[in-house]
Amino acid sequence: DISDSKVVAAVCRECGFDGDMLVAAAERDDIKAALRQSTDDAVAAGVFGAPAFVVHGEGEPQLFWGSDRFELALRAASGLS
Repeated sequence: DISDSKVVAAVCRECGFDGDMLVAAAERDDIKAALRQSTDDAVAAGVFGAPAFVVHGEGEPQLFWGSDRFELALRAASGLS
């Protein structure tokens, strides 16, 4: 149940991270504000799902959505067509 902060902290610890620190950070107002701003920026860029990648190169930014588009996003980011 990822809505339970104790579960999230335990999973983080199992992955080698400081789960208590990460959960505490996620509850900070400045971190929440940064997440809201990042979400607003993503929506403004046209992001509507995850994973999504916006590549800024020559011309307009390109939006790639979905794990099956990862290779295309990498190619665009490296300047390949």
